[in-house]
Amino acid sequence: MYAWLADRNVDAIGFTFRTIASLSTDVEAAFDETNLAQYEMLNVKYLLLPLNHKPPVPARLLATSGGNRLWEVQTTGYFQVVDRAGSVSANRTNIEQATRDFRNSNLALRGIYPSVAFAGARPLPPTFAGTNPPPGPAGTVVTQNNTLQNGIFNATVEARRRAVVLLKATYDPRWTVTVDGVRAKPEMMAPSLVGVEVSPGRHVVRFKYASYSHYPVLLAIGALTLLGLALYPRRTRARALLERRSRRRPRTHRDEAPGLTSSGGAQQS
Repeated sequence: MYAWLADRNVDAIGFTFRTIASLSTDVEAAFDETNLAQYEMLNVKYLLLPLNHKPPVPARLLATSGGNRLWEVQTTGYFQVVDRAGSVSANRTNIEQATRDFRNSNLALRGIYPSVAFAGARPLPPTFAGTNPPPGPAGTVVTQNNTLQNGIFNATVEARRRAVVLLKATYDPRWTVTVDGVRAKPEMMAPSLVGVEVSPGRHVVRFKYASYSHYPVLLAIGALTLLGLALYPRRTRARALLERRSRRRPRTHRDEAPGLTSSGGAQQS
């Protein structure tokens, strides 16, 4: 089922043993279907379950087909306006362990996310003073839309205080973001997501993922390499065959060494 959804470009929780491992691979593999906060932080909005499998969290039935039911879980969507708590330190090998306490808590439901000081990066300070953020949500998402195939996510948000607009997609250095048309710096948020800091007020935020531009060149190099590997053994075999035929060829007068006759005697002057 996971592969069927992926083959049809359905945005879904990833599965293990994929060709390319995402930074979120271990986080997704450790997804706890009984923890509503994890549905929020990863925007797991729909559940496709067998008839005899009840949703492990509150959900609304949307449709029934064959032996399956489609359920909807209430989330804020791809975007959420959140308070940034203190940072956790992590790298690619321990991101799941480093963010486990946060993922097992209910902080995502309260709109409180730590940032991630990734691979030795400088920790970011909280967006609020004191040990806890002010009461009430940091802000709301007014509108949001996306073009998944182009890696573009747009939102209009209302921030009640200094906050982070969180996009529930895996962090990558190739993300770019603008706030009210001005380029801003994306930051990594737990468990492995991307966000951008905003000031109080209404803002238009746009995230765009710039895909790797050199794939055609790499594919061409790969094709030439495969062609070379296919042709090289043939050329080697052909060269060896010619050498064997050359060794078996009868010697002629032109092959005689200087100073020797064909009968093997010394050449007469």
